Amino acid sequence: MSQNLLDQELHNAGFTLTKPRKIVTKKILELTSNHLDGDLCCESEEIDHSHTFGSEELVSSAPDIGRATIFRILKNLSDIGSICKIDIDGGAVYTRSTSSRHHHHLFCVKCGCVTDRHFPAFEKIMKNISSNEDWNLISHQLVVYMECLNCTKK
Repeated sequence: MSQNLLDQELHNAGFTLTKPRKIVTKKILELTSNHLDGDLCCESEEIDHSHTFGSEELVSSAPDIGRATIFRILKNLSDIGSICKIDIDGGAVYTRSTSSRHHHHLFCVKCGCVTDRHFPAFEKIMKNISSNEDWNLISHQLVVYMECLNCTKK
């Protein structure tokens, strides 16, 4: 059996491909694959979409792996940019990253569909804020909460 993409990304980042890591990456791909393999929530072929999953959803889909182990693997994948953590309503969901560069997210509040986007104008605003304040910008995250076209049509 060949390695899945997340396994390859972990391996390339220097992580050992333990059995729990392989199980978790396989579960993540299963949870997000409907939208990554062409069953797009929005009817646009040129936009890469992913679907969110919650940590509890992942925990329940892999009952033989401890919660702490799952959360460590999620943090590892987030740290290397393979998945993105999106904070929503006091909790968090995760999504597969479809962009290798810094990006922001359009998040459908109805179906959980996520699109990675780069907003150059927003990046310019962030640089201006940083240069005009007595602060050093370390990082930022922008999530735009919307309804995708498919949900809007329903």
